[in-house]
Amino acid sequence: SEQAADIPQRVAAELGLPTDDDQLITWFNSANTVFHSATFSHLFDPTQFINAHNEVPLHYNNEGQNVYGIIDRLVISKKCIWLVDYKTHHINNAAKLDALAEHYQSQLNYYRMGIQRLWPKLPIEAGLLFTETLAWKPLPAP
Repeated sequence: SEQAADIPQRVAAELGLPTDDDQLITWFNSANTVFHSATFSHLFDPTQFINAHNEVPLHYNNEGQNVYGIIDRLVISKKCIWLVDYKTHHINNAAKLDALAEHYQSQLNYYRMGIQRLWPKLPIEAGLLFTETLAWKPLPAP
């Protein structure tokens, strides 16, 4: 779309980069590939969900402990809520994906608990979306 075509120019202006900056072009192409991937259409195609939000701040109290985080993408569908945490790692090895997922498990568990308070009747599907390898690593509920 026309709006998507303007993204590199807007980001370049915000970051003070030239519009032909190699890293900027790489970032945009990577994001564009994820956005248009049929594998992830349930997360990015607005006809497949009710609502979606990016960089959602989350702050709540859990048994006397303040929990604060930023959810990369939150997608609300009729059947579930998707909690997406983007990762740019270049990992294709299943064992390495599992190890990295284990590292982020507690973070996503806190996100899941906070969002479950807002939508108690919908199941939550949380996971890591690896943008470079177009892989989804689900993180099961505790």
